[in-house]
Amino acid sequence: MGGPMQVKKSPFGPAFAAKLKRLGFANYAEYLASDLWKAKRAEYMASDLPKTCIACGSPDIRLHHRTYTRLGREQLLDLLPLCNSDHVKVHEYERTHKTNLGATHKILRMIYGWSREETRRRFAYFTTNNGMGWVDHEALERPKPSQMRERFI
Repeated sequence: MGGPMQVKKSPFGPAFAAKLKRLGFANYAEYLASDLWKAKRAEYMASDLPKTCIACGSPDIRLHHRTYTRLGREQLLDLLPLCNSDHVKVHEYERTHKTNLGATHKILRMIYGWSREETRRRFAYFTTNNGMGWVDHEALERPKPSQMRERFI
């Protein structure tokens, strides 16, 4: 108890820690307490995007990052409203199944046993055709490797 305090490593890895440092933050908790994040959260809350948990409908939400690519300059569609309970479930699933943030729709589908149709319905607000929103990659037709090579030759 009286020993030296141990510093936990960032669960997001060195690249994430470096991104936080470039933004001027020592850790993710400091970023979430910042005026920068508070302004982004306020922007989200003032938008037409859903203000209830996408999984259970609770109005007590946290904003879940679907990607950290634009950390510090998030687009509103980078964020999903989740209640604390569902947010914890999503991150626990990510850790135990080694999935990534972009798979939130699949994670929630696995946790709750939703059909693809139900998942699409719940994510409809976040689906766009301009590459910013959710894309069901499983439903996309993938070219065969031979077709891909032909495109680049």
